[in-house]
Amino acid sequence: EFMGRNLLAMNVMWKYMEQ
Repeated sequence: EFMGRNLLAMNVMWKYMEQ
């Protein structure tokens, strides 16, 4: 579960950085 949460956080960060 921890990995899944980490992946989600990373995805959000990536999208934020992609802007």
